[in-house]
Amino acid sequence: MNFSRISTIATNVFREMVRDRVLYILGFYIFVLATALLLLPEISAATEDKMFLDFGLAAIAILGLVVAVFIGTSLVNKEMKNGLC
Repeated sequence: MNFSRISTIATNVFREMVRDRVLYILGFYIFVLATALLLLPEISAATEDKMFLDFGLAAIAILGLVVAVFIGTSLVNKEMKNGLC
């Protein structure tokens, strides 16, 4: 595959993501990190920076998986409805 095909696919997925409002998950992620930033210093004694970093990386991994599953299933479903598969 060359770069033009990959960029076309990526552009299509981004447009579908915006149409399906999957980007609201990004807002949820920001809200969770802001809440964690406020609550983690109350829980930890002196390691709140490390805990916040670990929590942020774990949240990125989990939300990335959730977004990939939702985008993938919605795109396959739309293609099946349109008869492209």
